Amino acid sequence: MEFRILGPVEAIEGSRSLSLGGAKQQALLAVLVLNANRAVSTDRLIDALWGERAPDGAAHTVQVFVSQFRKAFRVDGSSDELLVTQGRGYVLRTEPERVDLYRFEALIDRGRKALADRDPAGASALLREALDLWRGAPLAGLEDEPFAQPYIARIEDVRLSAVEDLIEAELAMGRHAELVGELQSLASEFPLRERLRGQLMLALYRSGRQAEALSAYRDAKRMLAEELGIDPTPDLQRLEGAILRQDPDLELAPQPVRPLPPEPQEVRKAPSREKRKTVTVLFSDLTGSTALGEAPDPERLRSLLAGYFDRMKAIVERHGGTVERFIGDTMMAVFGVPVLHEDDALRAVRAAVEMQDALPELGLKGRIGVMTGEVVTGTERLATGDAVNVAARLEQAAQPGEV
Repeated sequence: MEFRILGPVEAIEGSRSLSLGGAKQQALLAVLVLNANRAVSTDRLIDALWGERAPDGAAHTVQVFVSQFRKAFRVDGSSDELLVTQGRGYVLRTEPERVDLYRFEALIDRGRKALADRDPAGASALLREALDLWRGAPLAGLEDEPFAQPYIARIEDVRLSAVEDLIEAELAMGRHAELVGELQSLASEFPLRERLRGQLMLALYRSGRQAEALSAYRDAKRMLAEELGIDPTPDLQRLEGAILRQDPDLELAPQPVRPLPPEPQEVRKAPSREKRKTVTVLFSDLTGSTALGEAPDPERLRSLLAGYFDRMKAIVERHGGTVERFIGDTMMAVFGVPVLHEDDALRAVRAAVEMQDALPELGLKGRIGVMTGEVVTGTERLATGDAVNVAARLEQAAQPGEV
């Protein structure tokens, strides 16, 4: 049985989510999960569920809820109960790893240790795994229950600290440019979090945006003065001074280069995987493209060539061919690599005819050469062979509009 509170409250048995009843039942379970393996008195449960407005018979209602949960939590008829009576209260007995909140906190601790050990990649992976456990706001749907707000505030604060730790790891990995947008959003949402503001300043500075980094500091200083009547912390002030001085210590520290493991002997001595195959090669070339290249508008030429290539590639692939090369306005395609068909030659000719029919629509003219023959291939791509050379010569010998 697993329990989840990082989002709506859930009890999961295998892949099945158990029915937990209404808000009060969910609230009772949430309180027990938050105090897993510790006794919670009936009086405390009543206070958590109703506060000062507890109805008559509240203790009996708690007993009914507990009885319902005991029936739901029995796994395959087992007599081992997860929810047991202890004194004048109840204990939810479960391993910490079966509660998403405690798994979250354990992963954060491991991530912070990796960060302290200067392993930002390991820290990033652990912290992302921790944050991926969240399915929404903690205790979602129970925000108005008397007990909920202090717990929600604490858990949200732990999550935000984990986000800051993750950003620190990502900054150490050189991802400053990618983080700027996210940090700007977070700084706007949490304007009094000075650590986030400092991370935003550092990310902007490392991205070559020194003026914006200093502007972020001024925004933080004004906000703190207006809201709290205080100055930024000494750490944030020192960061501003370092940015003004363009302190070399702000640059990304070089990461240790780990040598690649030696290539396995069996890989170095692997036999050649080249083989001979009979394929059909198609060469296509535009006529008059030199004149276009000499035109004063290179953007028009680029647009024409991009449209030509995309259209020709789509036709080739629709007939089962593979575009092997595209150099300037010359395209080479192969039918039979990597997949060989009995009718590759027919496929190539059909593609060539369709290509010639499509060129006038693009305002272009071209010539195409097609040759079937034996070539030497690797695992997927054409290597060499007379068929390649002959196809190129046939293309050069063709007239505009001819295959």
